[in-house]
Amino acid sequence: MNLLMKQIHRLKKNKKYSVDAYYKKPGKTELDYVHGNLEGWSTFSIAEIKINGDKWISSIDVAGTNITNSEILIEYTFHLRKSIVSYRMMHDFVSEHEIHFHKYDFPFIFYRMSDLNYTQFLEQEEHSFYDCFQDILCELLYSEFGKKYPLPMEVCCRLINYNRKKERKIEKVILATVYKRNNEFLLIESNGDRFYAFNYFHGRQYSGRILFRYFAEFSVEMYYRAFQSIEISELEQVMRKYLNSRKKSVSANDMKWMINRLRGIEEKEERLKNELEYRNEATKWRRFDKDRWLDESFITDNTVSAHFKDLYRKNLDYLQAISTTRDNKIIYFITIISLVVALIGLFISLWPVIKPESPNVIIRIIIYINIMTIEKQTKISSQYSTESIN
Repeated sequence: MNLLMKQIHRLKKNKKYSVDAYYKKPGKTELDYVHGNLEGWSTFSIAEIKINGDKWISSIDVAGTNITNSEILIEYTFHLRKSIVSYRMMHDFVSEHEIHFHKYDFPFIFYRMSDLNYTQFLEQEEHSFYDCFQDILCELLYSEFGKKYPLPMEVCCRLINYNRKKERKIEKVILATVYKRNNEFLLIESNGDRFYAFNYFHGRQYSGRILFRYFAEFSVEMYYRAFQSIEISELEQVMRKYLNSRKKSVSANDMKWMINRLRGIEEKEERLKNELEYRNEATKWRRFDKDRWLDESFITDNTVSAHFKDLYRKNLDYLQAISTTRDNKIIYFITIISLVVALIGLFISLWPVIKPESPNVIIRIIIYINIMTIEKQTKISSQYSTESIN
């Protein structure tokens, strides 16, 4: 949040942007923007950025919501000046927004038309279209995961001249879960490394930003559904160092990271169960399954967060076992060293008693003993002579 607010306030100096920031800029010391929210849920606006003179994008709204007691999720909403209604417009958008793909790891690849058919080209350009928005927010603002992974994305699309034929096309979408509520359709699609949510609506009224409310209300479960591939990659990076035995000792930071992930799930787990038990939102959404609609909400349980909780617990136990094994080795080594040091100390303390004296010292001792013997004999002889005379 400190890095984000610095970037937002820096845009105020550029005449290309009109910025309304709702939090002050941090100074030499960092500010505490993240406040705990164990009970209930809350959303808050961070900034509104208007882009002057851009052909496509009119503004960017920045908002946040609590995920755990120490983490928040940032949502960037891009408002377009005109709707993208054709692949030609999408192509023009991609062509006019240079992606700094050399800085980021998310995919952006230019293909020649001879390398693939027209359908594949359109699919690739559609992914590049979404990469453009991520590149813009990474260049202008800040994202912790944005420079490493494709971020989850929600797309709002208005259906023009809606009819039953278009509805059937939405129902038959492959590799996506389709939900319907009044005049809205929600398609949840996980395409490779990116999580997509497409919000199709017809008419003038629509909810908008559907996933953001799910992040606020079912924070942990929604987070792990949308950021599942990212969290798996982060976990693999931590554990890979120990699974291939490259590191012999467990890092305290890795242990702390694992404990915090586990704590974040557990602190929201009970509240999620209570919320799912008493809310009636499931009757509002219907899920399409095998040519029929079922009354089922997008989130009905905590299976995904429970799966990650189990993953973190097992890997934490593994790290603790490695740490314990290493500690036992250290204790054994210290015990041996202590024994050796004790023996050396004992030997040093006894050394003055048992050490062999030098020859000169021994000779002096022998001479001293002989002198003492002669003196004693002389004294005895003298005493004997005196007694005889008497």
